[in-house]
Amino acid sequence: MWTVKTSSSSLPYNFGNTASPHGGVRAASVMYGSGASSIQAWFNQAVTLKANTKYNFSGWAKASANNPGCSMTFYIGNTTGTSLATLSQVASNSLKTTWAQTTGSYTTTSTTVYTFNVKWTCTGFTARTYYVDDLSLIAA
Repeated sequence: MWTVKTSSSSLPYNFGNTASPHGGVRAASVMYGSGASSIQAWFNQAVTLKANTKYNFSGWAKASANNPGCSMTFYIGNTTGTSLATLSQVASNSLKTTWAQTTGSYTTTSTTVYTFNVKWTCTGFTARTYYVDDLSLIAA
């Protein structure tokens, strides 16, 4: 189950977006309105990872416009969502209207509950929608 974390309740999240998924019939999306540049948006999910294990991350990302003004970060965090390690970061100028794969890895130090996070950081003021799909975190 994904948990929404944001500095504003005005951002609409959609975990069942059927407009243009990468795989399957649904993708996750978040819509930023005009002037939302200072709002941090992210969602996370608790995951139990085994000690001393390398995990490979893969995901797909796109935006409703090229170079949309927000970057996306995929990271492993503690149970409050504080970042422990960045899995992948997609710069705003790399986000396009077509799906692009992003990958990374993380090696754990202990068996515990972590959070797998997707976060947007914005510098622009234009209304845009951001999509992620087919996210995976798999032991190597």
